[in-house]
Amino acid sequence: MLLIALLSNGCAMVGFSSLSPDEYIALKRGDLLTTGKLSAATLETLHVIGLEERACSESPLNCVNSLASIDAMPEERRLSALSELWLQEAMTLTGSNETPRSKSSIKVWLEVARYAYAYLFFTERSPDERAFEDRQVQVIDYYNYAAQQVVTGLFQQNLETTENNHNTASTPTLSGWAITTDLTGVQLVEGIDLPEELVSSSPLSFSGLRSTYRRNGIGAELVAVMNDAHALWRSKVYSEMPFPVLTALLLFPGENLEQVLSTHSLEMILRDPYQDASIQLHGQQIPLAANFTAGYGLWLAHSGFSRQAIRSLLGHSQGINRPHIYMMQPFDPKRRIILMLHGLGSSPEA
Repeated sequence: MLLIALLSNGCAMVGFSSLSPDEYIALKRGDLLTTGKLSAATLETLHVIGLEERACSESPLNCVNSLASIDAMPEERRLSALSELWLQEAMTLTGSNETPRSKSSIKVWLEVARYAYAYLFFTERSPDERAFEDRQVQVIDYYNYAAQQVVTGLFQQNLETTENNHNTASTPTLSGWAITTDLTGVQLVEGIDLPEELVSSSPLSFSGLRSTYRRNGIGAELVAVMNDAHALWRSKVYSEMPFPVLTALLLFPGENLEQVLSTHSLEMILRDPYQDASIQLHGQQIPLAANFTAGYGLWLAHSGFSRQAIRSLLGHSQGINRPHIYMMQPFDPKRRIILMLHGLGSSPEA
């Protein structure tokens, strides 16, 4: 009788199965950004404290609060899971590939970035020591995506405030947060103080361009869309790239993990990835993410150069009626200058 009872009520048996290569990759690297579902690493963390995926999908904040209160867990595991859970809440509020419009949704995206930042720089191991771990790649993606959402959301709100009040550009504000900005090395088009739009380059795809040039690293990849429609008619024979590429980072001041997780101060940094290949963060030299093709591609897509070239060839109005030099990047005396000359029926787009 005892044997029968053990067989009927005993512990679950252990089994195994083989995974195909695509199933293995999905299990190792799949997460909210790639599959729309929580990663295996986060699910394992939730199971350890007795939480289920369905409950967390229905109420992410309850799971966030439960996990945040657990001390007896490795910080890397806890912080990375918290970042993804905040990401789940942020994507629920904002939707996929949409700029956050409300201050409350921007604050949720800040929490995504905060916990990812804490994982990267305030745990036992440095980013270099986790360089080959899939989990760190996922968390960097959470940070970069959150930085993109926060910076574009704050920019849009600041732009609307500036236009409504007829003010000049100012530092973005967010209730409950003290925000400072650092634009060291960023050069916008001469005579233009504020872009018309700040576009994330991560979701962009271009047809007609043979290659895309990028650099993996930390930070949101952005393009500043400038209104430089009158460049051809200015007295100067050259003008800067009207769609400069930028990299944005969010820094949370603090000397230790507790301070970083409790601070409501934010330093928003914008860098020119042509000028800065990396940035010093907490004693680590970290490469800056960049999409060098995005600005060029957006510029050509908006320029109408091909139409102007045909008009010029046929002698029609509104064509390219005078020589002009467009700089592909801010002038750097350490780089060689290459001039590309186009024929009568050609243009920079060709």
